[in-house]
Amino acid sequence: MMMTAIAAMCALSLTLVPTLSATRKIPIANFGESGIIRCRRCRAYINPFITFTESGRKWQCNLCDYVNDGRASAACVLAQQQPSH
Repeated sequence: MMMTAIAAMCALSLTLVPTLSATRKIPIANFGESGIIRCRRCRAYINPFITFTESGRKWQCNLCDYVNDGRASAACVLAQQQPSH
């Protein structure tokens, strides 16, 4: 019981810094001049959990459920990805 009380009073912090060799470059995504796609209502970034609608012409935000217009450059063929019911 005494060790638990002492441990509860001690703050613990940990900082991790990944090492990166000088020869290896960090990959950076290029979204063009218009930047990364974001929700018009809540400004969330497009992510793997959004839902595409209207064959990829629109997408629904998974955070606020707003249906956004899609970018023509980001559109893709979704018919092959839809599960058959």
